Amino acid sequence: MQFAEEQVFEPYRKWIMNEIFNKRLFPAMGIFRVKAVLRAPSIIDPEDRKAMLDFIAERGIMLVRDLIPIAEDVLGTTIDESKFSPEYLDTPIAQLAGSQPIILDPEGNGDADDLQERVSIIAKRLLRKGSAEVGAHV
Repeated sequence: MQFAEEQVFEPYRKWIMNEIFNKRLFPAMGIFRVKAVLRAPSIIDPEDRKAMLDFIAERGIMLVRDLIPIAEDVLGTTIDESKFSPEYLDTPIAQLAGSQPIILDPEGNGDADDLQERVSIIAKRLLRKGSAEVGAHV
């Protein structure tokens, strides 16, 4: 997707805006001090995102506050941060992960002590808690 965006769609988008809008349409309408630009889509490699999140979560520098924009982007929704105390929002995820009870794997066998799994479960709990407080999907 990124290759196609860089090699095909971005040059074509720039050409359309410059040739059709900026050089022809706007001057014909008497508009001379405006330049139209189309933004590119946000293309994020899931593996790069996962590696970055793993890195900052493992080092204890990811805060609960940092999960909110990520969850909003992934879910395509808005989460009201005012429902949570500032102290809670500034809590490191690693600290919350360490304070969680033993997590069972999907089959219910043993404990899954993987930090990524714990962070995922905490994020899901936060989203469910926010939804329950509102009484509707956040």
